[in-house]
Amino acid sequence: MTNQVAFTTSYNVTDVNNIAGSPSIKSGFGTSPTLTGANTKCFQITIGTGGSTGGTITLPTAPIGWSAQANNVTEANTVYLLQTGFTQSSVTLAAFKNADGTSATMNAGDILLINCFSF
Repeated sequence: MTNQVAFTTSYNVTDVNNIAGSPSIKSGFGTSPTLTGANTKCFQITIGTGGSTGGTITLPTAPIGWSAQANNVTEANTVYLLQTGFTQSSVTLAAFKNADGTSATMNAGDILLINCFSF
């Protein structure tokens, strides 16, 4: 004899991370940095000439704000990034040295991979 149980569950969930619009660089990230990617869930910034200690990214308007996670994949052993601020339509990131946690300057050409989620 086989016991079979069927479950039917329906959820009505709104994906607040499915906000139309693309990210753009508001300030920082060196001179003439580039942003590649058309959505907030994952995009790339390449640091421009002169290097940078961080910058601000403009995002679509969220209900409350944005949470960002970023990695410098070029200098992962020496530099990490932290989100230092947010608004309903932006996030600010700053670079720090792995060795001692002090401010770090990322080099021109460094590649950042960034994920942003609205809340």
